[in-house]
Amino acid sequence: MNSRKSAWDIETPATMVAGIIADVLWMLAYIFTIRVGFRDHSYGVPLVAVCLNFTWELIFSLVIRPKSKLRMGLTLLWLAIDSVIVYQLLRYGRGDQIPQLQPYFVWIVLGTMVLAAIGHVTFYYTYEDPGGQEDAFSINLVMSILFVFLFFSRPDMRGLSYAAAWLKMIGTAILSAGNFWLMRKEEQKYGFFMFLFGTIFLFDVIYVSLMWHARHAGG
Repeated sequence: MNSRKSAWDIETPATMVAGIIADVLWMLAYIFTIRVGFRDHSYGVPLVAVCLNFTWELIFSLVIRPKSKLRMGLTLLWLAIDSVIVYQLLRYGRGDQIPQLQPYFVWIVLGTMVLAAIGHVTFYYTYEDPGGQEDAFSINLVMSILFVFLFFSRPDMRGLSYAAAWLKMIGTAILSAGNFWLMRKEEQKYGFFMFLFGTIFLFDVIYVSLMWHARHAGG
């Protein structure tokens, strides 16, 4: 299992530094999101993205364990922080759903998590995804698109963190740039990941721009 070699298996000092910086920026994005969520009595990450993130961290820390102790520690820290976002979703999220779904809200969240977990595990074994990186970047694209739709559903920006939007964009861009540098010599082999890097950045820029205009228009 996991005999396939790819750019994900290669680490240089530069890409390790890029990964650590990206991890720190993402954790700060989580913290800012949580702070604004408690302030506004809301949740700041789209429902599907919460389920995908939380189950990814659960699977790739406790079920499919990373080889690196540092990676294990970081993933467990993400899991702990993301647990608070899950709590905010369950605590404040029911009222943001359409009326027909509100009575079943908790079951919808739990069901989405079960499906997400099955998806992570089957993706890992089907594509021999080392460390879940390929899965994680796919989730990142889904999240970036959903944030744009979440913004339009929250014209008052309730629960949305402007700082987190910037931190997510910069952190992912740094990580994408580091991986792009490793993959650039085999563009055909890694074409899908080039697509992911560029499209994630595009939607992150759109989301930050929407937040920026909304903040200035409102104030």
